[in-house]
Amino acid sequence: MNNQFKNNFSRIVIINSLLLFIILVILEVFAKLFNNWANKEFNINHWKFNIDPAVGHAHNLKDFDILKNSKSLEIKGSKLHSKINNSNKDKKTFKISVFGGSTTDPLGTNFSGQNGTWPYRLFNIINRNSSDLNVEISNFGIGGASSSQELIRLIASTQYSIPRIFISYNGINEKYFTHDHYIEKANIYAPNMILEGINGSFLDTSNGRFFKCKFICIESTELYKLITFTSNFLRSDLRISWQLEGVKPQKNGFRNSKYLIVNNKNFINSLQKEKKLTKDMEEKLIVASELWFMNVNLMHSIASSMNSKYYVFLQPTYGLGMSRKDMVKQAKVNGQDNIYSNILLSHLMDNGPEVYNFIYEHLRKKCELIDFCIDASVMKELTMSHDYYESDMSHPNLEGNNFVADFIYRNIVDDINIQNF
Repeated sequence: MNNQFKNNFSRIVIINSLLLFIILVILEVFAKLFNNWANKEFNINHWKFNIDPAVGHAHNLKDFDILKNSKSLEIKGSKLHSKINNSNKDKKTFKISVFGGSTTDPLGTNFSGQNGTWPYRLFNIINRNSSDLNVEISNFGIGGASSSQELIRLIASTQYSIPRIFISYNGINEKYFTHDHYIEKANIYAPNMILEGINGSFLDTSNGRFFKCKFICIESTELYKLITFTSNFLRSDLRISWQLEGVKPQKNGFRNSKYLIVNNKNFINSLQKEKKLTKDMEEKLIVASELWFMNVNLMHSIASSMNSKYYVFLQPTYGLGMSRKDMVKQAKVNGQDNIYSNILLSHLMDNGPEVYNFIYEHLRKKCELIDFCIDASVMKELTMSHDYYESDMSHPNLEGNNFVADFIYRNIVDDINIQNF
């Protein structure tokens, strides 16, 4: 009897284990198919940066190949930069190196567009107005960079080019210094996205996804990805997390809809209510402005030691100096009682406007103390109008980048004319 019981028990364990394994395989295959569909349908695959021993993170060199697919004067320079020039050996060369985050990044974004970044537009403006010069712009911008990464990349850039002018375009990403992993001072010059990856269960790079698990790597499965990343993205993208009645897309779903139909006054009233920052957040933002001040002064000193000019432009972002009521008013489509801009309402969902206004109050004060800082955030076109943004309220569209390039040109034109003379 005991032997029969043992045999039956063993058989049950084996059969159930086999069934469990088959079910898990089926779920894994389903998760793989669904994740692939979501990646394609919702364009979840963003840039995957290489961990770079010199500068923290950098683009995959192959990603620069997109520059070949258009009639562009911009070409791959190195793993750290692109180069924009119109080589003419008969003309004097005027070199500029630029630094910044995703609004400067040479690969652009789906809203800046290829050949639509402000460095590319700046090149066109200089080329048009200084025909006697062979202008060469090296773009060392990288998505996610704060002034700390700009400093590191500026040092590294001197191995490729020592320009007449170094330009930093920053401000927005200084908010990263409020994250907890920057409490450790040794991390100040490490990229935020690398620190987030190291503190998480895996790190995405263009060479693949690296996991920190040692034995059974559940995090590496497609099922884990579906339950965590993909489902969280879908919940956020489809606004399921809002759980609001009376809010729906005008067409094409939340992700693709330019406008929302809102019949929920409580929701609109909540977006109009100013959010108060905690004392801890305010203190962290003040520290962030001080780190920015230290970094730009270091970059200025390095440039001066090479007999080059250095300028830092405090970048504009939508909503500076505006109240939430004003922004909600702008979000409302003229002549429509309940139609609102999707990206503008999304911009107001968290405390972003309060964070930007607070840190810029302190960045502007620091900027006034140094003659090489130029406050581009005074451009009302980009701070008080949403017309020059497309997919979010931080990255200008092509027309917005034209405003940026023109502003920068007007502030460096004297240096260009001296060289031309």
